[in-house]
Order: sequence, then structure tokens, then C-alpha cells
Amino acid sequence: MGMNPYFEKEMFSNRDNFVFDGAYMYVDGILRLNNHTDEEWIKRMEKYFTIEKTEYYRMNQEKEGVKRRLFFLRACLP
Repeated sequence: MGMNPYFEKEMFSNRDNFVFDGAYMYVDGILRLNNHTDEEWIKRMEKYFTIEKTEYYRMNQEKEGVKRRLFFLRACLP
């Protein structure tokens, strides 16, 4: 499962139309970001999957330091 990076609120401080409500970011009233740390996502996913490993990558056009997340999952069978 591929996910966007975890973003700090400070990264968006110069945007007037960005509103944070807990882990959620809205732009002009539309939910645009469900912002959770790796640990928070893993805790949620562990109920349904075994986390084989986590890797990080950056798209060529993205700034240095941006890390997208890739979770390798295995289904937990009953």
C-alpha cells in the first residue's frame, strides 16, 4: 500500500485556505489529507494485515526530504 508522506502543519502555514482539524486537512472545505504517522497507520493496519516491511521513496519532482511510504502487507487469515 503506497501512501503520501506525513506532513507537518508548519509546511502549510502560508496557505490561507488550508484548515487542519486534528489529523485531517481541508482545502476550501474539501478533505484533502488524512495525516497520520507511520506508527498510527501500522497500528490500524495490524488488525487486518501483517506488516512485512516499510520502505520510503521520493518522486523525481519532489523536494529532498519528502518521503512517501510504501507498506508491504500480508493478509491475516483466520
